Amino acid sequence: MFKRLIYFCCLIGLCVLHFDANALNCPDTTDQAVCEATTGCVFGGIIGCKACAPGDYYYKTTDANTGAVTVECKVCPTAYPDSDAGSTGGITDCYQKCENQTIDNGEQKPDSAKIMYDSSTPNPACKYTNQANITCNTNGGTCNMGFHRNGDQCISNANNCTNGYEFYINGNMTGCLVTSCGDGNVLVSINGATCNNTPYGECKPLSQPCANQPELNGKCSGTIGGNATRQINGTLNYSGCTCTTMTSIDNGQQNQKCNFDQSGTSPAQNCITTLSCNAGFCSTDNTTCAQAAEGFYSPNNDGTCHQCPTGAKSTAGSTQKSDCYYHSGTTFTDSTGGSFKLPVGSNHINVVNQNN
Repeated sequence: MFKRLIYFCCLIGLCVLHFDANALNCPDTTDQAVCEATTGCVFGGIIGCKACAPGDYYYKTTDANTGAVTVECKVCPTAYPDSDAGSTGGITDCYQKCENQTIDNGEQKPDSAKIMYDSSTPNPACKYTNQANITCNTNGGTCNMGFHRNGDQCISNANNCTNGYEFYINGNMTGCLVTSCGDGNVLVSINGATCNNTPYGECKPLSQPCANQPELNGKCSGTIGGNATRQINGTLNYSGCTCTTMTSIDNGQQNQKCNFDQSGTSPAQNCITTLSCNAGFCSTDNTTCAQAAEGFYSPNNDGTCHQCPTGAKSTAGSTQKSDCYYHSGTTFTDSTGGSFKLPVGSNHINVVNQNN
């Protein structure tokens, strides 16, 4: 009756109807048969050929006796009062909207935005379950800041633990999250959790041995050393981790020690190359191991050429300080000011202290 009244008003020029529901591109025609040949389009006399408006559904039936076809827009049932413009599927296009519900200290969200028509469920009810994605600072979630979900209620995050709050992440209580940590630890916030603008989290060790970090596996062909530093967001900074590789060269080996980048992607930062030469060999250019010259010596795995004491000599390739010697007849002065000569046959140095 209401729709007929609208049609009458339009006939006498009291209103101008506009339906955005014409998204079906119903034909612009005054021929009813041509109009109704397009599914979803109905003929409304002077209104012309239009699609069904929101809240209506498209209905088409054929009389079993006469064969007459009826095409019309019907109002959706009370339990499913809504429909989108341009219904083409019949009453199954009708649905009930499920709106967010305000509850104590928060908002409850439905499982779905709508319930579609179901003849077996005459009075459907929107469901409000599985709404447990909650943190303390979650104004956009189901509970306001400082509250967590308990059934259909939002209750306070009671600070039942020392120096902290009970936090609820994904519906589960994480335990006591603290605001400060002792020496050697860093406060790691969980999901950026804060209450009253104070970060809360767990205390985790500030540094971790690099050799135990799976993030670095397969990224160093040598030995991993050093320590990674934990950041406040829980990630590790690997710039303190080193990768040492050893390459064999003539008369020794070359050692290269590089730091990893912060993300642990590759060991290519601050690389230092050193040599470890065999006994009797040393390096003057940090690239090759050459035989120690006369007057010098070099222990095993030492790339440095050590010079014999003043006045002493050694043969090329000497390996220790005791290989240094003085020529017979060399005059020495003792602590009392007296002098003496090194006797023949006692020309090698007796090493009492390697540092002297």
